[in-house]
This record gives sequence, C-alpha cells and structure tokens, in this order.
Amino acid sequence: DLNLPLVRVDDAFDRIWANLVDKGGQVRARARYAGDNSELGYTTTGVAGYQKLLGVVANRRVLVDDASLPAVYGTDVQTFGKTGWVSVPEPAGVPFRLVLNDLTQKTFLSSLPGDPGFANSFDQMVTWQVQGSKDLHYVIAWEDRVIKSVTVDDKGGIKCDGANCDFNDYVFELKLIKPIPEPSTWALMGLGLVGAAFAVRRTPSAKRVG
Repeated sequence: DLNLPLVRVDDAFDRIWANLVDKGGQVRARARYAGDNSELGYTTTGVAGYQKLLGVVANRRVLVDDASLPAVYGTDVQTFGKTGWVSVPEPAGVPFRLVLNDLTQKTFLSSLPGDPGFANSFDQMVTWQVQGSKDLHYVIAWEDRVIKSVTVDDKGGIKCDGANCDFNDYVFELKLIKPIPEPSTWALMGLGLVGAAFAVRRTPSAKRVG
C-alpha cells in the first residue's frame, strides 16, 4: 500500500537513532493493523524518560493515512486523519531509542532489545530504507505483543512464542534521522572485515589457462 521502493535494513543497525538536523528529525504514522491501543514515542534514557510522538485511536480496525483506501476496502479501514509529520525534539547527534507504548497490554517496547526496564528481550520491529529519497528516509513496522522466544524449523520457518510476529501492528515513516550502530555492532563489523581481508590474502592467485 505504501508504493515506495524499499530495501530491508539489517536488524543490528536499527536499534539506536539520532537526528541529522537539530530538532529536525520527523516521523508520521502510515498504517496500523492491530486491536490494541498503542502510541509511538522515544527515549534518550529509559522508560522514565519516554516521550510520546504519535498517538492512535483505540479500535480494532485497520488505520491508514490514505483517504482513498476506506472507499476501496469498506468500513474495516479507517483513516488516521491529518497526522502529518511530527518532529523529534532532540539536538542533532543525540542517540535515542524508538518506543512502542502498548496501552492495552501496558507494555513499553524498545527498538533496543534487552533495554533495561522495557518488556522486550527480542527485536520487536523491522526497518526498510526508502530508495531514491533525497533525505535519509525509512519505513518501520512493529510487532506489539512481547516475543517470548523464537524458533526456526528445518525449512527456515520462524515461529514466535507470545506473538504472531506479523510486524504490522504499527507502521510509520521516519526521515532526517539516521541509525547509529552500537559499539558491539561496530566490533562485529571490524572482525568481519578483518576476516574477509585475511581470506583474500590467503586465496591463491588464479593461474592463467591456455
């Protein structure tokens, strides 16, 4: 429904974010496929520092920002109304975590899995980067029920305990904000690059044929 060219962002790189412009990072709601009453926010510290960015009306219908969709799909689809872009009121470069506040379940979910004080130890959101945009531009989608465990079957299928892992319970756009890899992620990247360089150095030179 978004009609945007999207490329998936690796889960290790969407946990911590920062504005590119002083108080200029922006978010807006695009869709919501959930019965829970949830709102989107962020924190620079922890649960106690949570600040709301986008609220949502509580109902069990699909909410979208496209006024033409209800006419196509009927009364099961409703519009958010004029949500527009909302600024993240932080100076450029200050790291923050995105937060889904599920008011029905009374749980706070962080974009940083295992964030102290939050309900989730697993990753609760997926991120795509919009290709061809003049600004850094992302689409992010949340799973609103707490994932208790994840198993993978022999065919690569993923099953979540405690949640259905459909990752469509709150979909929003984000721009003029960039992800900041955690130090542990940078360390893994460094090890990967070193390993790749070592493998290249150990690879025998190709022999000329003929």
